[in-house]
Amino acid sequence: MRRTFETTFGGDVRIGTIFILLNVIVFISTLIFYGTHELPSLANAFTLLLYFFLSIQLHLFLRYERRRPNPFILILAYVLILFYFTRITTLYWHDLASSSGVLERIREPTVEDINHTLAFIFSANLAIFVGLARYSEKYRLDQIIETPASIRNMEKNVSVFLLLLLASSFYTLFSDSGGGSDSRLLGIVQYLISEHHLFVIGLLILFLPATPSAKNNKCEGRNWTLLLIGLLVLLVVLKTLSGSRSAILLSVQIVFFCLLAAGKPSISRRSAAVLSAMAFISIPTFAIATYLRIVQAGAIKLEFYGNLLPILGSAVDLVRSDLTDMIGLYVPAFDRAAFLDFSVDLIKNSEAYAPVVSITHMFKSTVDAVTPGFDVFDFPLSANAISFIYYGIPSQMSRIDRDFYQSDQFNVYGEYFVIFGGWLSLPIFALVAYIFQKVYSKIKGDTLFQLIVWRFFVLSTFMLWLTSFGTDWIIVATVQNFCIFWIWVYLIKKRYLLS
Repeated sequence: MRRTFETTFGGDVRIGTIFILLNVIVFISTLIFYGTHELPSLANAFTLLLYFFLSIQLHLFLRYERRRPNPFILILAYVLILFYFTRITTLYWHDLASSSGVLERIREPTVEDINHTLAFIFSANLAIFVGLARYSEKYRLDQIIETPASIRNMEKNVSVFLLLLLASSFYTLFSDSGGGSDSRLLGIVQYLISEHHLFVIGLLILFLPATPSAKNNKCEGRNWTLLLIGLLVLLVVLKTLSGSRSAILLSVQIVFFCLLAAGKPSISRRSAAVLSAMAFISIPTFAIATYLRIVQAGAIKLEFYGNLLPILGSAVDLVRSDLTDMIGLYVPAFDRAAFLDFSVDLIKNSEAYAPVVSITHMFKSTVDAVTPGFDVFDFPLSANAISFIYYGIPSQMSRIDRDFYQSDQFNVYGEYFVIFGGWLSLPIFALVAYIFQKVYSKIKGDTLFQLIVWRFFVLSTFMLWLTSFGTDWIIVATVQNFCIFWIWVYLIKKRYLLS
C-alpha cells in the first residue's frame, strides 16, 4: 500500500495516483448518495451504468499513464472528474432548484439526452486516448544543462513579477473600464502585463528548480515558499475582489499545469492536501464573488473599494446564512462547474445550433476577430452567437452589437458533435489529440525556461480545447497567448541567458 503513494520522488504523491483516488471516491460517493436518495428526473439506472463505464475507462487510462507518463491524460482526468463526474450527483438538486438555464435551452431535457451525451463522451474519450497513447518525450528536460547559478538568479527576481502583478491587478480593480482601454496601444500593454500572464510567468520561474535538469536544486526554503504563497494569495484575493468566481480553482489549475510543464508529475502529500482544500473552499467563495460582482455592477469603483470591509462582511454573512440551505449556496456553484450541461445542450439541440456552430461561421468569425480595426463578414464568435439562437432572436446577431453580449461555453464533445455530424466526429477527436501530443513532444528550447513556457502553452491550449468556447475562440486566444509568451520568453532570455 505504501508503494502506491510513493514514487521515485521520495515520499511524494503522483498526480496520477491522486486522480485515481479521486475517481474512486467520487464514484463511490455517488453510489452511496443515490443509495439513500431517489434518482432525479434526469438520471436513471442506465445513467449510473454509463457513469460506471466512464469511471472504469478513466481508471484504465490513468493506470496506463503510470507506466507511460502522459500530461494530457492527467489533464483529461482533471476535467472529467471535477466537471463531468461530479455532475451525476448534483443533478439531484436540479429538480429542487431548477436553476440551470443551460439544460433547459430551446427544449426541456430528458434522461435520454443525458444518457446519449454520456455514451458519446465515452466513445470520444476512447478516440482521444488513441490519439494521445503514442506520446513519447523527444526532447527531455534533463537534456538541457543549465547552471544552478542561472536558475537561482531568475528565482530571486520573481519579486519583480509580484510587483507587476500587484500593479496590474490594482489598475484593473480601480479602472472604470475594468482594465479595458479605448487606446489600442494601452490595451496591448495591459494584456502583456495581465494578472494571468504575470502569474504564470512568475510560477514557471519558481518551478525551474523542480525540473530534472536542476534536480540538485530543490524547491524549498523560506524565500521560495513565501514567493509561492505570495503569488497564490495575491492572485486569489485580487481576482475574487474583481468578481471572479473561480479565482481559487484557476490558481490550483495553473499550479497543476506548471508542475506538468516542469516535468514533475508528483507533489508532496502536504501540498496535495492544501490544493485539494483550496478546490473545496472555492465553493463558498463562489457565492462571495457573486455577491461582490452584483454590488460592483451598481457602484462606482472608488466608492465600492472605499466601503470594501462592510461589503465583505455582508457577503460573508450571506454565505453563513445560506450554509443551512444547500440549494441557495451550492447549487449555483454546481451548475457553473457542470460542463456536462453544455455538452448536453449542444448535442440535444444540434440541429438548431448548426448554422452557428459550423466551419463556415467559425471561419468568418475568426477572420473578423483577427482583422485589426474592421470587419469583413460582421460575424460574432460562435460562443457569442448561440445565445441569439436559444433566445430566438437570430436577426439581431452582430459582432459589434454590445447591447446584447454573452459568451457561452461549448466543450469539445458538444461542439464536434454539431460540426462534424454527430458520431462521425470520433476520428476528429483522435486526430486533434494526436496533433497536440506530437507538437508537445517536439518542443525544444535553448534554456529550461523556454522549454517549460512552451510546454505550459501547449498544455493550457489543450485544456482550452477540452473546455472549448468554440474553435474560432480557441484560434484567437491561442494566437494572443502565443504572442504574449513569445515576448516574455524573448525579454527574459535577453536578461538571464548565460552562455
